[in-house]
Amino acid sequence: MSSVLTLQSLPLFPLGTVLYPGGILPLRIFEVRYLDMIGRCHKAGAPFGVVSLTQGSEVRQPGGKEAFSSVGTLATIS
Repeated sequence: MSSVLTLQSLPLFPLGTVLYPGGILPLRIFEVRYLDMIGRCHKAGAPFGVVSLTQGSEVRQPGGKEAFSSVGTLATIS
């Protein structure tokens, strides 16, 4: 991951819940794609976006279709 993030390259973490600005959200990360994403963000000190799922599941399903909210929250790892 590049050390410079733009809106076009911001990693997204889709969840079935909402993270409000200033809030704390404990995460249970078990999918390799999100473990990798969070690891890269943590190593780079980079933020990521948390967006609410409007359709689909947090766990990838074969043939599943996900849809996200158009608004999310910029998150950091602490």
